[in-house]
Amino acid sequence: MTDVFVAEIDGRALIALNAAGPSAAQAVLDDPAVRFDLQSFRRGDGKPIWNGSDPLSLREARPPEQALWETSFRDAIAASGVPYDDAIGETWICWLVAVAQRVDG
Repeated sequence: MTDVFVAEIDGRALIALNAAGPSAAQAVLDDPAVRFDLQSFRRGDGKPIWNGSDPLSLREARPPEQALWETSFRDAIAASGVPYDDAIGETWICWLVAVAQRVDG
């Protein structure tokens, strides 16, 4: 099993991701592409998942979040045909909020 971390805003979990430890998880969260996605994807009410300025915090995943991440990861690797042991070294990000649409730009 891999370490899974959750990024949240004001206690609201947004994404779960696997990483070798807290600093590696923070590096993923700091990646401009991840931040772009957090700002580009919209909730059902049309608001962005993240406004780009509210502080993002990172913590270890709770058991239900870990289970959601694991299910998402296993489904993705099953669809890809990549062996689990090969895929586990790659970062997988699982949305923990409903995402309605992406607005590019």
